[in-house]
Amino acid sequence: MLNNLIGFFQNAQFFTCLKGFFDILIIAMLIYAVLIFIKQTHSFFILWSLLILVGIGLLSKVFNLGLTSSFFESFLPSFLIIFVIIFQKEVRHFVEWFLRSSGKSSVNKIPLSSHVSHIIINAVDDLAKKKIGALIVLAGKFRLEGFLEGGWILGGYVSTPLLLSIFDPSSPGHDGAVVIENNLVKRFGAHLPLAENFQRFGDLGTRHRSALGLAQKTDALVIVVSEERGTISLARNGSIEQLSDIAVLQKIIDDFVKEKFPAQKAPLYNVFTRNIAEKAISLALAVAFWLLFISRSGVINK
Repeated sequence: MLNNLIGFFQNAQFFTCLKGFFDILIIAMLIYAVLIFIKQTHSFFILWSLLILVGIGLLSKVFNLGLTSSFFESFLPSFLIIFVIIFQKEVRHFVEWFLRSSGKSSVNKIPLSSHVSHIIINAVDDLAKKKIGALIVLAGKFRLEGFLEGGWILGGYVSTPLLLSIFDPSSPGHDGAVVIENNLVKRFGAHLPLAENFQRFGDLGTRHRSALGLAQKTDALVIVVSEERGTISLARNGSIEQLSDIAVLQKIIDDFVKEKFPAQKAPLYNVFTRNIAEKAISLALAVAFWLLFISRSGVINK
């Protein structure tokens, strides 16, 4: 009886189409997860590696390369394990980002207030005029602990005198970074990871490389004051740029806060409005794979 019922569902045209729909949806979700992982961690070399592997896999199927196909099928689990081991830090931070995005994270961060942002801008302006080097990190949604080394935990209220005293050349923590989170100076004197592949941004000093390094790995906004030129630079989204005017900094910080801590909206709002391009690419690739491997081979009709 049970076998007859299962056979009915398997042979019914509607459920055959439904099976194909969920088949495509699952693959699209997996591709989307990979694209978002690459976008959030800025590990674009992973994308090229995956594209090469997928390309070889497709060629082996299209031209019926038996040895290559067998090799990929045999060693795919090993590739996945090696991938997780090599990029375990990026995978961990991606999972943390995903949990925060889905509203399941236990970490509730407070957005930067306008009062604190004004204090930061005044301090940065003063430091730039005096040509005192500084490195200020405004935390986004990512947890930064895994990317920070050394320094001292503070947890003090943000004030101009406090920031100026920390970056005073006679202070023991002036060479490190100040981390501002939940409207508090959470840490000072911290060392940030140095950037990789920074040559396209020109000749960067240690502070600028550190700021860019953190911006390549997290969603933080990092403000840099050069002690040689007294210029102000911003590192964010894996890039760094020099500001032409201190007045621009207020708008950039405001936009950063709005982006990282948006007003609460309906749960389905982000599903249909965020990462539209990535979702479209994922769905298109999933449909293409289905047509190439399933529909073409007639598996769906079996």
